[in-house]
Amino acid sequence: MVAQANRKTKSSKARKPQKPSKPYPDFPLFAHDTGRWAKKIRQRFCYFGPWDDPKGALEKYNLPRDDLYTGRAPRANGDGLTIRDLANRFLSVKQHLVSTRELSPRTWRDYKATCERIIEAFGRTRLVADLAADDFLLLAIVSVPMPMTEIMGCYLPQAAISFPCPPPLRSVCPALRP
Repeated sequence: MVAQANRKTKSSKARKPQKPSKPYPDFPLFAHDTGRWAKKIRQRFCYFGPWDDPKGALEKYNLPRDDLYTGRAPRANGDGLTIRDLANRFLSVKQHLVSTRELSPRTWRDYKATCERIIEAFGRTRLVADLAADDFLLLAIVSVPMPMTEIMGCYLPQAAISFPCPPPLRSVCPALRP
């Protein structure tokens, strides 16, 4: 008799709240059992906000999305010089040199292509102060669809001109040595 009195019946268990449906069919997040909107990115669950605030969760998802999909830790967005701003300033100066015929248009196009690759690899809103040597190594190895001879001979020196290259990377790539 004692054993029967200690058993819990199904009716005494707390019921889980019912998961909400997506606000619209293309909503990128799903309702997770923890009561938060989630997305599986690179084999990990990332959580973005409570079920009762799908709009806020979507905003929290969109901010670090580029970092999450590339495998980087989400970077803090704050005041400072972004990759896009630095690239635009650099290209503006070089465009002025083209207009004064101190730089060829072909070289400017190469600089522009390099800046576009850098922006694509790091994200346009990433802060320049947040860059580290391993970021440039990742840029050289992963994000450049070129043969290694072109990377070592042409692309990396242009990246080093666009952005000051940290000394650890200079030791890895002979083309970057002064």
